[in-house]
Amino acid sequence: MTLLYRSHAARRFDVTRGDIRGRAWWQAAALAVAHEEALAFAALDDMTFRLHCAVVAGGGDVDRSWQAAVALYDAAWARHLPWLPPPDRSARPLRTKWMERFGDPSDPAVAAAVARTVAALLNR
Repeated sequence: MTLLYRSHAARRFDVTRGDIRGRAWWQAAALAVAHEEALAFAALDDMTFRLHCAVVAGGGDVDRSWQAAVALYDAAWARHLPWLPPPDRSARPLRTKWMERFGDPSDPAVAAAVARTVAALLNR
């Protein structure tokens, strides 16, 4: 309901018009909710980009800057998408996906393939 109210407040969907019992009203409401959710994700993506730029440009204590940026992002996430848990920002999901795709980096064959790739990229 939050996204439907947000859509109504922004005058993108009028909840006072139409028959709430009709199929067309609910289809329009679903489109409005999907649009609002896309806008919320876009706002969070934009915020992520700006926070990364600020941390990189800020210099100084990067760890403290990053912690402040994460706190701001979590607050924005809770405001825009309160029904979803914040994303896992640890390296665990990335490492797992990498290992599923390429194999365990501690395996000698995988380590040799990585070394060959690095050498090829450096020799370009």
